[in-house]
Amino acid sequence: MMPSKVDSVFDRTVADLRKLELNGEWYVIPSFNGYSSVTKTPTTDVYCMEVYLGPSHDKPGYDAYAVVQAFLPKYPSLSLILMVERKQTDGSPSSGPIYYNPQVDRRFTNVLVTMHSALNPLDPTGQNRSLLVQSFHASLTLSDLILASINSSRIIGRFKRDGQLAQIAVDYDDRLMIFVSNLMIPLTRIIKDIDYVERTKTISDIKIPLRNPNGSYYLIEDNSTALDQGFEIAKGYIDAHYKKSGYIPPN
Repeated sequence: MMPSKVDSVFDRTVADLRKLELNGEWYVIPSFNGYSSVTKTPTTDVYCMEVYLGPSHDKPGYDAYAVVQAFLPKYPSLSLILMVERKQTDGSPSSGPIYYNPQVDRRFTNVLVTMHSALNPLDPTGQNRSLLVQSFHASLTLSDLILASINSSRIIGRFKRDGQLAQIAVDYDDRLMIFVSNLMIPLTRIIKDIDYVERTKTISDIKIPLRNPNGSYYLIEDNSTALDQGFEIAKGYIDAHYKKSGYIPPN
């Protein structure tokens, strides 16, 4: 990836989110090895953005954040998005279940929609296309069921015109999330390029880094191989996009 161009894209994205009253920051974790199963290289630089979503649901002392990470030089407009909870005192990730309630879901969806087009300028074909792998290893509160269903249909209705090559949601096993994904099946028959991958029983080798206040980083390691599948699906979409546009990525 071209660092200066990526820097400017992340700067602009943080500024755009601030207009939506969402406070975020971005940073780089250099030479990280936790994505090697995806990159097929020993290490990679990880561009990470964290956006504050509000207090965690029913978990005093924790806050919820949307996290976006880009780390694949061959696929600069491909990124991961997920929600995490961090302890207020030291920033450590929550070890228990995490939840989307209406407030957190509404703000996360605003981040997600912003990210639909945020990395489009990094598309090396010049056609302004990007792709998010959305990881949902979390649960919905019952009070969020209606809003989550509305948000899902809204996202399906707009992702292509925003520049997304596909809609990829992975690593979910919550019964309410499965219910919502089943509700979307009729839409997925009309609007193509939508992939849902439920959580598997096998833990992934992927480790997601989060900056630690002391200068090191925490790791999120409870991802399943559904996340790996999501990245492989995403690569397939982008490879097809490259081929159609005549772009040949450097070795």
